Amino acid sequence: MNIYRHKGISDAGLAYLQGVTSLEKLHLDGSCITDAGIDHLLGMKRLQELDIDGTSVSNEGLIKLKALSRLKRVYVQNSRTTSKGVAALTKFLPQVKVELGPRPGSYER
Repeated sequence: MNIYRHKGISDAGLAYLQGVTSLEKLHLDGSCITDAGIDHLLGMKRLQELDIDGTSVSNEGLIKLKALSRLKRVYVQNSRTTSKGVAALTKFLPQVKVELGPRPGSYER
């Protein structure tokens, strides 16, 4: 599901996705989500790819993703995450590749 670059998507808006448990990819890059919004994604047990590039998600939100055991790739460029948060997440989910650069095939910003 692509909801990228939509400033109208907020933490409260993500609550509407809580019942959508079959998603494998979710692109929220450029939206107005924060660490609080990540809580609404934790029921998406099939999620394999998450793009939170350009959001206000920090290390606190990134570490919450440890609940998503199928997660394979997270894009965090231009978010508030740091190498400390990346290390903490990959400690719990060693299979996760955290991308600090743009998503392959993505547009230039």
